[in-house]
Amino acid sequence: MNRKLRNIFLIPAAFSISLLSVPAYAASADSNTYMTSQAAYKVASAEARVAEASGDFVTAFNNNDAATLAKFYKRVSVLKLPGAPAVYGKQAIEATWQGGFDQGITGVTLSISQIDQIAKRKVLENGTFVLDINTPNGLIQQEGTYSVMWHVPRSPNKRPKIIFDTIDAN
Repeated sequence: MNRKLRNIFLIPAAFSISLLSVPAYAASADSNTYMTSQAAYKVASAEARVAEASGDFVTAFNNNDAATLAKFYKRVSVLKLPGAPAVYGKQAIEATWQGGFDQGITGVTLSISQIDQIAKRKVLENGTFVLDINTPNGLIQQEGTYSVMWHVPRSPNKRPKIIFDTIDAN
């Protein structure tokens, strides 16, 4: 049989075999997640990795460590603070956090309300915060909401990085 003709007959066979290997999807009863056993693991894993990274972010913040905080951001990233222009890039974000610490910010408490994987390697975290600030008149606490878009690397050995971080004070 002619080689080109034989390849034409093999294409439909290969296509039908690949259809047999497509996983079946089922809606999770306790979430909006569509999953196979493997995909469900990846979704939970990405969300769990972000929750862990968020906790580590708070630890670095409460240690007033702007250099470590900067490592949580991608090289090309954005930080939007209330009443201020957006800050672009890891170095400028580090300088912004350091400026806040120099002006009396001493710590933060986060309450995560939602973590959702919204794309293949993108996770959105939303919640509320309480920011502790030392002033000449004593400690004040600023409350507000935040949203963070995380990029979650394919490798579980690599840490999720912040793409966009926006904060809104009440």
